[in-house]
Amino acid sequence: MTSLTPFEIHCPCCANSYHTIGWVSTNSLGPFSTDLHCRASGDQPLPYEAHTCPSCGYTIPRGEEFDIPPVSDDVKILVRHIITPIVKERHIQPWLKFEFAAWIAEWKEKNPYEIGFYYLKAAWCAGDCGKTDDEMYYRNQLITYFERELEHPNPGDKYDQAVLIYLIGENYRRLGKTEMAEAWLIKVPKAVRKEKKNYWLAKLAVQQRKDPKEFIEEGQFCYEDEPRTIVRWYNDLRQYYTMLLEKLP
Repeated sequence: MTSLTPFEIHCPCCANSYHTIGWVSTNSLGPFSTDLHCRASGDQPLPYEAHTCPSCGYTIPRGEEFDIPPVSDDVKILVRHIITPIVKERHIQPWLKFEFAAWIAEWKEKNPYEIGFYYLKAAWCAGDCGKTDDEMYYRNQLITYFERELEHPNPGDKYDQAVLIYLIGENYRRLGKTEMAEAWLIKVPKAVRKEKKNYWLAKLAVQQRKDPKEFIEEGQFCYEDEPRTIVRWYNDLRQYYTMLLEKLP
């Protein structure tokens, strides 16, 4: 069950005060899709993870609600000229809030990973609501930013590279770009071995290459990095690489 609570935000962009709703507790008992979207049973927390000012459209992500950083004049101008007209003309759906968050993060010169993650959440939201065109657009966007992040000389400070590589491949697959999906998913086992965690992700990547599914079945993978799991995943990886070597000329 997801517990929701109302609270007030003082917008740092236009000084308007507005009421919004956030979640204080949730669960992970709902369907878990292979694009790593873990849902709750009951109300979904995701639509309550971005808060958009109804006056100007400035959007605050979860985690900044009670310690809102100041907004530069340059960002205020961009919000006023680009986001505010949209807010005045249409009802703002949850996925659009995450798109606003991505725009604002880019205007603040945040790293590509953070921007791409907002687009990932936008894709999850749009997909849950059956907005396929929006979902596909956001998947294209997140791929662009995640690929840009991995071009950094030292990627991986705030995330696991294997997860990012997997997400790029899986989102290519969901866009129907099978060759690009294959090119990225095949890199996942090596990244897992390098980071020495997320061993379950290596097997998931192989599955999505050979027999892709939309959801992870309950109990299909173990997510705990305890010794027995590590040994099992290393055996799986060794068999996988042996298979690849056997195919070499």
